[in-house]
Amino acid sequence: MNPFLQESWNDVHTMLIGYIRDALSEVLPADLVARAEEQVALEEDGERARFRRADVALIEPWSAGSTFPPSCPEGGAPAVAEPLVFHEELVNERWVEVQNAHGLLITVIEVLSPWNKTKEGATDYRARQRRFLAAGVNLVEIDLIRGGRHVLAIRRDRFELPPGTCHLVCATRMTGAEHLRQEVYRCPLRAPLPAVRVPLRRNEADVTLALQPLVDRCYRTGRYWLTERAAPKLQPPAADAGEAAWIEERRQAGHAGV
Repeated sequence: MNPFLQESWNDVHTMLIGYIRDALSEVLPADLVARAEEQVALEEDGERARFRRADVALIEPWSAGSTFPPSCPEGGAPAVAEPLVFHEELVNERWVEVQNAHGLLITVIEVLSPWNKTKEGATDYRARQRRFLAAGVNLVEIDLIRGGRHVLAIRRDRFELPPGTCHLVCATRMTGAEHLRQEVYRCPLRAPLPAVRVPLRRNEADVTLALQPLVDRCYRTGRYWLTERAAPKLQPPAADAGEAAWIEERRQAGHAGV
């Protein structure tokens, strides 16, 4: 189970990306490296201006107001008009890249966020997804978000989901100039997350990425049992009575720090 809370997702996402990078670095061939990548996007008037690979982001809190110098007295410089002020939320999108020593991109690991599964975010995510695949890059997508739309590279109508399955991992590997192979891991809610195969170069052995220990580590180091719950931004599918009771049991255990 992935026991973190929706309102803490940004923190979880940051840590999980770092832990995935560290885990891959331990098992990659000696001439490959794993790097955490980030792009910062500003949503404004329905359009998104993108700034790649930000090193430091300074963001004014939503609660902070803006102050302006007082108007100049009569006879001085012209008084400056006070503009309308708007605050827009920065969306941080992060992923892990596996590269060779020359910077050639081999594989990308995406951990989907709630933003990726909204109408606006899905458009941007699918564009990035297409760029990676068009460039012949392997793509591993980890979807731990129960709500929102399906945005994985594989079509949703190609496979069945057993009852209680709410998380998916899709590994798309390039097998030829015009061919790819897609492997789907179906993750039941009540079962541990799987260890998945991460494809590298052709004719090279995959490396294994065990997801559950990394999510457990996020939960433990983030101390999310101390976080108050908030309504999720994406409405998850309704759980049946058995699943709902199990979720509540796990939530109570989590808040107790178990």
